[in-house]
Amino acid sequence: QTRWMTKLSPAERLEALAALRPRLACDKIQLRVLKAVSFAQLANAASARREFVAALQLSRRVLPPNDEQLPVLAFHAARAALASGQVDHA
Repeated sequence: QTRWMTKLSPAERLEALAALRPRLACDKIQLRVLKAVSFAQLANAASARREFVAALQLSRRVLPPNDEQLPVLAFHAARAALASGQVDHA
């Protein structure tokens, strides 16, 4: 994950991520988070919110209810919603 974040620009990262087809749920969650962060860095808050929400929904389905990722993803989804002007979704 560090390589994806440090060596590629957000646009390059999104292009590289589009080619990935993860099979494991944990990889799918991570892919969504990387996409969301990339969209946020490109100032595309609506797309970032969509990816954070998708990661959160998948996490709720496959992770234990007390997993530490759930509140973190919910927080970032709410921040992206506020940044995109979708206050009612925050």
